[in-house]
Amino acid sequence: MFEAMKTTQGPFDRTNETPSPQSIASYQAFHFTRLKENWFSKGVSKSAELITMLSLSAILLGSSIFFSNTFGAASLMPATVTGVFEHGEYWRLWTAIFAHADLGHLLSNMLLFVPFAYFLNGYFGSFLFPLLGFVTGGLANYLTLKTMGSGGSLIGASGVVFWMGASWLTLYVLVETKESFRRRLGKALAIGAALFLPQSFEPNISYACHFFGFGIGILSAASFYYLNQAEFKAADVYETVVEEPESWEYNPSADSRAIMLRPDFSQALPRELDSRYSPSLQRCRTC
Repeated sequence: MFEAMKTTQGPFDRTNETPSPQSIASYQAFHFTRLKENWFSKGVSKSAELITMLSLSAILLGSSIFFSNTFGAASLMPATVTGVFEHGEYWRLWTAIFAHADLGHLLSNMLLFVPFAYFLNGYFGSFLFPLLGFVTGGLANYLTLKTMGSGGSLIGASGVVFWMGASWLTLYVLVETKESFRRRLGKALAIGAALFLPQSFEPNISYACHFFGFGIGILSAASFYYLNQAEFKAADVYETVVEEPESWEYNPSADSRAIMLRPDFSQALPRELDSRYSPSLQRCRTC
């Protein structure tokens, strides 16, 4: 990222018939600043593994209780339209997250849940995940039930998983400023399409829950970023890179003169290159 560039009168100014070796030696280098470190450079927190394992254990325990129907969990844990909207059993919006239909359903969700839990907590803290993640998971379930008929029911952590994926991709685009915005956005769209677009449609899967989870994830991650924008930017560390000009050898026995590009590249001066100057002068065009 070019931020500043110092320039001086070059040794090959158009007014110079013959540049002297002293003027060549005094030719000033130019410099620019670039981003060296940002928020992601600090690495994940030490508590990320513990929080991830605790979150995973909670879902595995809840699913085991649901599978075994301990304490009648098979009827108590699902989020149902009747239970939530008619009987006011709003706790079902969150117990449904910890229940899964079978082992395949559980494993398919945990395949993405574990890495996203690790990175979200490791880089952005426990408020974003697991706290905000599970809270908004209940909201995604609520909105999904609104689209169902009177007999509709819902189980699984898919809403939370899609929220996690959307949150991570959104924060990556906003925080990872070492790359251009277009490149970041392109990566996020490609990864999001590969991980979250359905390969087929099955009647027993609630795609509405996926949609609400992903949409809420984008909104909550964007809000989280702008509320903490100053802290994210404070982690940016810039460095100044100085590029010295290559050495040029002057051959006074030649007759022609050479005029080169000024170091700020703001204007191209005519140049006549011949044997008086070494080939390194020509290479300076792409410094």
